[in-house]
Parts: sequence; C-alpha cells; structure tokens
Amino acid sequence: MHKQPDPFGRELRRLRKEKGLTLRELSKEARVSFAHISNLEHGRKEPTAEIARNCDRALDAMGKLTALVPEMRRRTRRRTETTHLMLTPPKDNDHPPRIGRRAALFGAAASLMASGDRAPAVPDEQTLTRFRNLFEETRSLGQTASPINVLGAAVSISQLLQTATHQAHPSLQPELTLLRARFAEFAGWMAQESGDDGLALEWTNHAANLASQAGDRDLRTYALVRRGLIEMYQGNAALTIALAQRAQLDERTPARIRGLAAQREAQGHALAGDRDSALRALDNATALLARARRSDSRPILGSQHVVDQAAIATGWCLSDLGLHKRATEVLDREVLRIPQSASRARLRFGARRALAHARANDLDHACELTRELLGIVSVVESATVASDLRHLAKLLAPHQDYRPIGELYPLLVHALS
Repeated sequence: MHKQPDPFGRELRRLRKEKGLTLRELSKEARVSFAHISNLEHGRKEPTAEIARNCDRALDAMGKLTALVPEMRRRTRRRTETTHLMLTPPKDNDHPPRIGRRAALFGAAASLMASGDRAPAVPDEQTLTRFRNLFEETRSLGQTASPINVLGAAVSISQLLQTATHQAHPSLQPELTLLRARFAEFAGWMAQESGDDGLALEWTNHAANLASQAGDRDLRTYALVRRGLIEMYQGNAALTIALAQRAQLDERTPARIRGLAAQREAQGHALAGDRDSALRALDNATALLARARRSDSRPILGSQHVVDQAAIATGWCLSDLGLHKRATEVLDREVLRIPQSASRARLRFGARRALAHARANDLDHACELTRELLGIVSVVESATVASDLRHLAKLLAPHQDYRPIGELYPLLVHALS
C-alpha cells in the first residue's frame, strides 16, 4: 500500500510541475537520484534538510521545501519554545554555567597562571587593563589550541574577574562586569567549537545577562548574532534569520554589530535557498560594515582575523545557494588574506573553500586544499569545521576510484574520527 504524500512531497511535486521539469531533470539539477525524488514525492521517504536545500535551489523555491522538512519543523518548534531566553529581559543572575571536568582542570592551571603576579588589594584601572590583556591572550590561544582547554581557561579567568568585580570601587564595576560578559561570550564560542551547543547557548545567555547588568545593550544584541550562528550550524534557517533580524532593529546599535547581524541573516536565507533575500542582506551587511569604526578601547566583537567580513560571508552564501564557481572565486581570494597565525579562522573558512571547490566539481583542487587543512584539524579541533568536512567527505566518497580522492579519503575520515 502506497503512503500518502506528505506536505513536503506535495509541494515538491507542485514546484517541479510549475517549473516544467521531469523527475529526471530535477534529479540532475538537485544531484539527488531519480528514485529518491520519486520516493519523496510519494511520501515513501522522509527528506533530509540537505536534500531539501538542493531541491530548493534547483526549483528556485526560496526555502519553501526546507521549511517543510519534518525534522526541521520539529526542531523549529523546540527552539521557538526557548527563544524567549534571548528576547526577554534577563534575570539578575551572577552564576555562570557549569563546564566539564577536562575544561575545569585546564582552567585551574590557567587560573594559577593568571593570578601569579601580585594583584592589588583593591582592583584598580591597572587590574582592568590586565584582564583586558588576558582576554586578548585567551582569544589568541583559541586560534591555535583545543577549544575544551581554552574554554576552561576563559571560565577560570572569568571567575577571577568576578571576584575582582565584587571587590572593586563601584565606578569600575560596570567595565569589569562587561569584560566578564566578553569572556562569557567567548566561552560560548569555544563550547560550540567543542561540539556542545547546549553549553554554548547557556554561556551566550549568560553573556547577555552580564551585559545587561553592565548597562551595555550592544553586547546583549550581539549575543543574538551568536545565537544565530548556533542555530545556523544546526541547520535551522528560520531561527537564524529571526534572531539576526531582531539584532538589526535598534538603529542605535553600532554599525558593526548590525552588519554582522545582516551577514548572519544572509547566511540563514542562503541556508534556506532564498537567493534574493540572501543577496539583499549581503548588500546591507556590506554597507553597514563599511561604515563601522572602532569607537573605544574595548575588545572588538566578532572575528578580528577576517579582513573583509562581508566578502567572506558572500563566498559562504554563494556556496549554499549553489553558485559554486562564484563562491570559489571569492573564497580563494579572502581565505588567503587571513593571517597564518589565525589557525582556527583559516581552518573554518578553508574548509568552506574546499567544500565549494568540490561542489563546483573541481575535485583536484578540493583535494589539494583539504590536504593543507588536515595537519591542523586534530590540533585546533572544531565541531563547526567538522560539519563542512563531513559534507566534503560525502561528496568525495563516490569517487574513491580516482587516485587523488582515493589517497585523501582515508585521511579525511581519520581526521573526522
């Protein structure tokens, strides 16, 4: 007995007919087997988000099919139930989230190093400068070391900073609290890089709470951009877009933060296959980031190693939109501009570059680029990079009889394990 087509199958068939494509023509355009397309239309198979995005691109459906994937609909409902944590006034909560034993052990060592010099009995301006320098050093360490270890260091130094904040003169407490918020936001990024999205959300929420306590709306708004990144890597385009759009609502928010939010919105639209909306958001991001200026001595929000944030986001989005050749041209140029010392950034965008070349059927260059990355994958460790490398491995797997891929594939699988 045939299963009745579900909403996805009905919409897939309607869009295909509207476009005037046969099953075989859609199969070729979407790079999905003829049999699988047929099974999807008849409700015999449940679509994955990746296949839905391929069909969206092939049919110019602007994310309609991705939104109908059952798992994405379930995930959106679950996520929507918790989104209020980022959109409502925070609780006056000074307690940071708990971290794992390995991170805590490394953090204890970092804490001893951070407190090794004699600190003044009452924290002063020099204390603030010292912790700002520690933040920059910790963030630099995050480019070259395991995220679990760096997470422990960030949390332990944040705890020292918490004590210093309580002991400091009231005039210094807002700045010290805001710096704690920066450590919390960075801890959220390291938690995500270590593969713990739940902990990443907790630390991002904690950063927003601390920023509000310090009277800083900017970092609280940026926490929405960070939350959007977590949702993006989980494949949740709808919430990525919603969070990014909310971060752009207040005109008083600095142009850099609104530009980064527009960039995240573009990535959400690209993930959903909505080309027009993605390109509009990218244009907005380019204009806002061009206007951005450094206004004070506080640490910069977002990546400090990518020379042109809007350009590299454009390459990223073009790849997700299926414009692979254009994506490789942009990413080839922009990845080479990232400093050699910024290993995590080079790995993250380098993996996307290699994936774009593989999607463009430039398999030789994709293999060459991937080989260059394998040396640092196990050292730096990155759950976000691993997601792109898994997509790359899936693309390369059917071509293992081709010598360059046959030699690379076992190394890639080993690195992912």
